[in-house]
Amino acid sequence: MARLERGEGGIRALWIGAIACVAAVLVLTMAWFLPTNAQFATKSILLDQVPARLDTWLMVHNVRILLATVASVLGILAVAR
Repeated sequence: MARLERGEGGIRALWIGAIACVAAVLVLTMAWFLPTNAQFATKSILLDQVPARLDTWLMVHNVRILLATVASVLGILAVAR
């Protein structure tokens, strides 16, 4: 859509913002969540480190939710224009 909206700078910017948010969600998922979840699954995290790791997991997950929400809102705004 960003390519199709070349003439409309504002709409194109919305699509590019949405794409950037989705890319950030993918990077967070691949770089943080896949390895961390694998460590939890294999129980390779020391027991005393689990609470701190879970707190970090939740914080990063909240960022991921925010990015996905922003991507959705930007896409809706771009379509509505």
